[in-house]
Amino acid sequence: MHIHAHHEYAAEPRLVHDMLISEEFLRRVVAKFDATSSAVSVQDGRSSVELEMDAPEQVRKIIGASLRVSQNTEWLPLAGDGTSSGTVSATVAGMPAQLLGVAKLAPGGKGTTVDYDGTFEIKLPLIGNKLASVAYPYVMKVLNVQQPVGDAFLAENA
Repeated sequence: MHIHAHHEYAAEPRLVHDMLISEEFLRRVVAKFDATSSAVSVQDGRSSVELEMDAPEQVRKIIGASLRVSQNTEWLPLAGDGTSSGTVSATVAGMPAQLLGVAKLAPGGKGTTVDYDGTFEIKLPLIGNKLASVAYPYVMKVLNVQQPVGDAFLAENA
C-alpha cells in the first residue's frame, strides 16, 4: 500500500530540519498517542521512537492486547540549497508489518515542505491486505500528526 504525506511549515529549512531531529519535538509527537510506554532517542540525525499502546480490536488475535511500534528515521545533513533527504522505517512487534519510505525536505510552500513517500505492507496470507487497510489510518496519523505538532513547536521556538 502506497503511503504519502505532505507537510508545509512556515519556517526556513534549517529550523524545520533541526526540529525533525529534535528529541523534544519527537516527544511531543509521541504525546499525541495513548501510549502505555514510549522511548525516544536522537543521535547524529537518526531518531528512534518506540511506542506501546492498546492494540486495535482487529489485530488482537494476532499480536495480543498490546501494539508495539518501532519507527526509525535518518535525515542527512542540510545541504547548502536548504534541502535534505532521509529514510523512514517502522515495524510492529509480533506482526510481519513494515513501513519503508523516503523523506524529502526542501524550501517551498509557506517556507519549507516535507514529503514522505513509501510503502506499507503486512505480509500475511489471505488477510494481509485487509489488515493493511485497517492499519492505514493509524500509519497516516503517525505521519500527519507531525504537522500540527511541528507548527506549534516552531511557533514556540522561532
